[in-house]
Amino acid sequence: MEGFKEILGTQHLVTLRAITDYLIDEIHPYATPALEKALRVNMDTQRQICPEDTSDSYYTGLMLGLCQFSLMRYREASEVFRQSAEGMHRILGPMNREYLKARMNFGKSLEYLGQVEQAIDIFSGIYNSWKDIHGPETPLSLFSQSCLAMALRKARRYEESEHHTMQCLALRQRIFGMASFTLDTIVHAVVILREMDRKEEAFAYLGLGSTYVGDGTHPDIGIERAHQIQHIRALLHHDLGDSARATRILEDVFIGAKKDNFPECGELMWMRLTLANIFREHHAFEAAEALFAGLVKPIDGDELSQSIIVEGAIRLAQQHDVDSACGHLKQNGLEWRQDNIFRIILGGPNVELHETAKAK
Repeated sequence: MEGFKEILGTQHLVTLRAITDYLIDEIHPYATPALEKALRVNMDTQRQICPEDTSDSYYTGLMLGLCQFSLMRYREASEVFRQSAEGMHRILGPMNREYLKARMNFGKSLEYLGQVEQAIDIFSGIYNSWKDIHGPETPLSLFSQSCLAMALRKARRYEESEHHTMQCLALRQRIFGMASFTLDTIVHAVVILREMDRKEEAFAYLGLGSTYVGDGTHPDIGIERAHQIQHIRALLHHDLGDSARATRILEDVFIGAKKDNFPECGELMWMRLTLANIFREHHAFEAAEALFAGLVKPIDGDELSQSIIVEGAIRLAQQHDVDSACGHLKQNGLEWRQDNIFRIILGGPNVELHETAKAK
């Protein structure tokens, strides 16, 4: 990138494209506010100097939206995705892959904002139009079908969701083998079967991934995904009446995360809520409160009783309202000890396993 700047200048179109590509690599595994700012600056620069018939700034906008999405800034991400999709549609046309990716991510942000039916319309439209032209086995067909299945589950349209999930899983297994996105579909199958009260089938699918899913510790799947797999495993054991085993699974995750100095993220927060619920069922109220210790610090330096406040903030974030969660802390003179504490680690699964903590 520095070579482009030196030879072509900092505002050459090729230099700006190189900056975007460099920043994309930096998104993995963690998005940060600094990275978000850098992408926005580059996008704004491209919009000032790029010809109107180029899509460079809209592609950078797509990456900016992904960064904001990872930081759980869904409302901002949805607006950036919308602008990028509209620009790509105008320049590249309605069947361009990059446009459809931007449109898909716009739908995903709407889904996370609770506008599930609108998201379903977007996913369904892309899936049906792309499938009819290119067939059901292409990556974009499978990606849109997977997103459609997840949104249908949230709308409690379980039979439709199961149909698309199982069809997508069969195709991904046959075409790609045990790739990360195949695993994601397996996990979604487990979640939907659990919500349909088919627990034994859910356990069977949990074991389908063999090395990848068997114990949730395979290094290739990413540590956050491993945590999510252990979370759903614990929930299934709890559903079947084995609270002791569910507790051991969740406690082992926290012990391992602390040992490996793994930073806090959304999934660990949702696991705290699940474990706290189990503790309270067995009247272990002090153990439940202890799960929320050390996550915040007083703004004014005075130590206060914090567990109830912290748990309330996490439950707000669980509803995709991180701003209210942070505001709840601030109103009580507290702030998070770690920045971006609810972040989604990019490359991890799309399935929102924290929702299963509220399932029957």
